[in-house]
Amino acid sequence: MTGTVGDQEVTTYAFVRIPGDDDLTLALRPGAAQRVDELASVDFDMAALVAVPRRATLEVGADVSTTGVRADGRCSVSGTVVRYDAGTGSPWTDACRVPVRVAGTEEWTVLSVPIGIVAREPQPELRPGSLTVGPGETASFDLRNMTSWQLGREDWAGIRYTVEYAGSAFSSVILDGSVVTVTGADRAVPGSENAAIVSVTSHTAVAPARLLLRVGAAPSTLPQGGTTTLQCSQASGSSCTIDAVGLPGEVNPLPRTPLEVVSVRPTSACTGVGFDVASSSSVRASWTADAPGATCAASVTLRDAQSRSTAGTRDARVVLDLQGFPRSPASVRQTAYADGSLTLRVDAGEARRAYPALTGFRVRFGAQVVADCGADGSCPVIAAPNGEKREYVVTAVNGVGESRGSVRTTAWAYDPPARPKSGDFTPVVTRDGEGNVADLVIRGVESSETGQLEVRSSAGETRTIGVGRNDTDVRISGFRVGSNSQSEITVTPTSRFEVPTGLGGSAQGGALTFSAHGVGAPLEPNITITSRSTGDGMSTVTVEGTARQNGTDSRLRYGIAEGTACRVGDGGPRREFPNKEDGVAYTFTFCVESDFGGTSYGTRSVTQEDYRVAQDTAAPRGYTFTVGAKPGTAVEDGRPVARWRVSDIAAGSKPPRFNKAVYTNFDGDRSSVFGSDPNIGVYFQHEIWGTTSETGRVAPASGSAPYQVQATMRVASCVGGERLDVATNSSNDLAAMTLDRDAIRYTDKNGTVLPTGGSNLVPVGATRVENVRVTVDWSARGWGLDSVVLETQGPCKPGTPDREPEADPEP
Repeated sequence: MTGTVGDQEVTTYAFVRIPGDDDLTLALRPGAAQRVDELASVDFDMAALVAVPRRATLEVGADVSTTGVRADGRCSVSGTVVRYDAGTGSPWTDACRVPVRVAGTEEWTVLSVPIGIVAREPQPELRPGSLTVGPGETASFDLRNMTSWQLGREDWAGIRYTVEYAGSAFSSVILDGSVVTVTGADRAVPGSENAAIVSVTSHTAVAPARLLLRVGAAPSTLPQGGTTTLQCSQASGSSCTIDAVGLPGEVNPLPRTPLEVVSVRPTSACTGVGFDVASSSSVRASWTADAPGATCAASVTLRDAQSRSTAGTRDARVVLDLQGFPRSPASVRQTAYADGSLTLRVDAGEARRAYPALTGFRVRFGAQVVADCGADGSCPVIAAPNGEKREYVVTAVNGVGESRGSVRTTAWAYDPPARPKSGDFTPVVTRDGEGNVADLVIRGVESSETGQLEVRSSAGETRTIGVGRNDTDVRISGFRVGSNSQSEITVTPTSRFEVPTGLGGSAQGGALTFSAHGVGAPLEPNITITSRSTGDGMSTVTVEGTARQNGTDSRLRYGIAEGTACRVGDGGPRREFPNKEDGVAYTFTFCVESDFGGTSYGTRSVTQEDYRVAQDTAAPRGYTFTVGAKPGTAVEDGRPVARWRVSDIAAGSKPPRFNKAVYTNFDGDRSSVFGSDPNIGVYFQHEIWGTTSETGRVAPASGSAPYQVQATMRVASCVGGERLDVATNSSNDLAAMTLDRDAIRYTDKNGTVLPTGGSNLVPVGATRVENVRVTVDWSARGWGLDSVVLETQGPCKPGTPDREPEADPEP
């Protein structure tokens, strides 16, 4: 056989086996079983019962026999016919074992022909049966349903059964008459099977049969735990056991097997309390020594015989009502102090959650109880000496007793010192002239109560000064006030005793406040110098100085000098210096001094070197330029050009001292502007300082062209038979430009000069024109500019001879 699998061709082969005559296997035909009454016999022909090939002959051997199970049973043979004699007694089944073969073969095949014996008395027969029972369930089965009678002759009154069961899936198999009652084991696995052997004891030789017992589905009802509460006390130990099985509200689908405890978990937060499994039916609640009393709940997971566990709301719920000592208070602190007394307050913390409820707190100093506080933590006033630190121990109290732990605090009484009476100061001269320093005197200090003074400047330093027991006046040298302006000085006395910790009071007593300041050298000295011309190259220089006062109520003294030597006096901050030369540099110095109470606190000076006395900055006047009469000529882009440029600038007003005239728009003594005002400017520039005056205008001189001019020409068109076209151009078209036609010469491609015949037309055949001359004349403008002749040449087109000439106007 050939076929295709996917893209591949596949070939396979089959074999046919034809057995030989000697390979035949003999067998009984269907329905070969025989039936015979007790004490009777039955004949059957083996030739009819055995299947043989066509035209084959069956041979039956003489050695026939029974199975031997019936003592009176006999088998015999005659030819191919076999006889069975039943005889009496059970069992009621037998067989004749008959050797057969096909004639011509040598090997015998022994075939067993089944024989059924019909008893003279009614005989039962058992057939297999089955029964399904769920875990924990009970079901009944009548064994008569698996019993039949020979020939339909029933004898139910005389039959007796026995049942043998050795399996584990069913807790009981009980026979009552013909009814078997079966109870499924609670832990049986659904779907598992066991067999019970059913026998008949009232009739002999009845073959036993199997009653198949199958475990059905477990009950649909799920297990559910109950609820219980147990009160335990810390006084009885550190744990107690709580039953979790068989509680009110429990649901057990398989009640013959108690539920089992699988696990336990707390469902409420109870500090120091834990739960664990104690046994299959109980849990253990345990607590630490410092666990507070509380009501603690736990969820217990149970499991039934079918290993189905409770979960969520189906879990058992156990509640521990733990009666315990209160936990120690969270803290105790001093909340107030007075002269000879103090007040404490207790923070209950976890003790607030005591169960039974908290009744209050007990305060001890040493072994003595000094106060009993309320449950809210408030305590009565406790007497104590000022400044003596005492340690107080506090415990929490409830109906069970005092907490095992305690809290402690140190507290004491306190009273602050009195305020000093007055303060004074004297500024200190500093080397750097900065000031900001003064000597202080604090008077009227209560030295018996004051341990130190804190002296603080609002702008400077803070200094702590120790106070002796007899120091009623305290002197402080070189105190950095931090400012030369009036600044606030605060003097705060500090007690010899420590202020109770954490209270709103202060270690300091009343503060004394007064003003002080330092004095320093003047600030920001500045010099301003101006000058004004008085004519003839002379000026008056005015020097004015400024400075800021550097000390409240201090006085400034000034000095101004030419040069660097300066001395202060009682003059003012302004001074004039006349008859100074314009354009010359001078040096001036300004100095200033701070004076307070007749004492100098520093001098500052400012020197300005090389002050330049200002000169007149007016623009130069009277400067003129002249356009030269002679032009410059050149050839640019093949065209002749003539240009008349500025040839001279005549000076006007004289430059000031050390100055020179500088021109603008006249780089390299040339201007690139033609046909319009070149806008040449002039200004004076100091040869050393580089300062400049305002810029004046250089105007055209009288009789000169008002600006630079230029003229140019080119051959615009040269075509044989047409007029020669010469283009000309001058600045603003103001020049007279005349073409000299007589000088023009035409040549052909061989260089031969072509005659014009007196015509103004380009000869036909001309390839070049030469000696094209134009005279440029500016005389009509009266600018004194010389005339010039521009000459050029260019290529021509030969043209055609039959072209009609046009009129030839003069250029």
